[in-house]
Amino acid sequence: MLTAAEQLVAFSAGMGPSELDADQKARGAILLCFTVLGEAARSISAEDAEALKQIPWDDIRRMRNFVVHVYFGVKSDRLLETIRTDIPPLILSLRAAIAALPPA
Repeated sequence: MLTAAEQLVAFSAGMGPSELDADQKARGAILLCFTVLGEAARSISAEDAEALKQIPWDDIRRMRNFVVHVYFGVKSDRLLETIRTDIPPLILSLRAAIAALPPA
């Protein structure tokens, strides 16, 4: 999940909606990253989700469903707004969760 979230930020860096509309590789990569995030969130057990309440599991799953089912209707400005508003705090939460794991 952390990799997909970090890729969202990297793939959209410096882009506005018109640039993202014109760059189908970046747009496709961004849509895939949202899908990967949502699929990973769906695989989290209820127990783990409860232990990691700071991560917005339902929002992540909803965004995945939106991207997958609306696909061609997904607006680039909405993707970029989500990346800029919601992904940086998610990255921080994921990093904190990973840091709190016991050593392997």
